[in-house]
Amino acid sequence: MIAKQKNLPLLFSGGGIDSKYSEADTFIQTLNELSKYLKIKIDKKQILIEDRSLNSFENAKYTKEILQKRGILDPKIILVTSVYHMKRAIRIYRYFGMKVEPSATDFLIN
Repeated sequence: MIAKQKNLPLLFSGGGIDSKYSEADTFIQTLNELSKYLKIKIDKKQILIEDRSLNSFENAKYTKEILQKRGILDPKIILVTSVYHMKRAIRIYRYFGMKVEPSATDFLIN
C-alpha cells in the first residue's frame, strides 16, 4: 500500500533454502491474491524481486545490487519488516549505504 500511495517500486527480498519456492515468491503470490480481492491494479514493471538471500545481511546486499543495476546509486528506501527485526535490519541496510525510513509491521500485543 505504501508503494502504491507513493508511486514507488516495490522490492520483495528473501530467498530461503528451498530453491524452488522463495520467500519472494510467497510475497508475489500474496500480492496477486490481494490485488484480486481489493481490486488493485499492479504494474508488474514496478515490482522487483530479490530471491537469492538467506538472511537479512544478504537481503540488504542483494537489494543494493539490484538498485545499483537500475541506476539508483544513493538509495532511499522504506523498509517494511517486523517490528521485532526492524532495529537490526535498519543497521544492516545502512551498512550497505542506504538511507532507511522504517515502516514496521507485525506488532505483538499481550
